[in-house]
Amino acid sequence: MSLPTSRIGHNDNLSPNLDTLHTLHRAHAMTIPFENLDIILGRGISLELGDIQAKLLRHRRGWPYLAHNLIHDLAALNQHEMILWDTWGLMDRQDALGIDDLYLLDHLAAVVAAPESSLENIRRLYERDGFKVPATITSYTSAVENPPILVELES
Repeated sequence: MSLPTSRIGHNDNLSPNLDTLHTLHRAHAMTIPFENLDIILGRGISLELGDIQAKLLRHRRGWPYLAHNLIHDLAALNQHEMILWDTWGLMDRQDALGIDDLYLLDHLAAVVAAPESSLENIRRLYERDGFKVPATITSYTSAVENPPILVELES
């Protein structure tokens, strides 16, 4: 059987054993984007094969999409209204987010969404590396025609 394992970043041995199963399962969980925004938006989840393939393989949302929006929301809560095509910190990472990053983003989502969260807790999270808007950001304003540019922000 031929498996397209390069899609999930797995180029190792595919011996049929428990270690390989665990490795493939982790690689899928860390690289195939998936989120449940459809439920929140009242759309439900389709179990049709074509819909699942489209969501997991072609639409490419998932954690990078969620991280981008979470970090922008956190910046806005700290009086930094940014344009959606501006990136910094965790959003600029070219490699896959690690498990510690995912836990941190999950914690951020819980704090930002909780009505009882104090402004102090939100500000404390904002000060962490990867979240705070730095002096220089990457802008994808005209990325269709030009490469992204670094933009110096005014204080």
